[in-house]
Amino acid sequence: MYVIKDDPVIQATTNGGPGTASEVFSTVMYKSFGNGRLGEGCAISFVLVIVVAVFALPLYLFIAKKEVDL
Repeated sequence: MYVIKDDPVIQATTNGGPGTASEVFSTVMYKSFGNGRLGEGCAISFVLVIVVAVFALPLYLFIAKKEVDL
């Protein structure tokens, strides 16, 4: 999740370099859409949604189970 949010910081400090060493999912996805490779961009965004869901759902269930009524 924080990788998406911190993308402008990564881009501003390293400009994606050296080479493509500091690129993250969001920058690769952005460049794919910008270069007209829509299939690649969609595939990366789909994988990113699945990865976030895999981490978010168990965390949500854990927090919901621990929640108490006041």
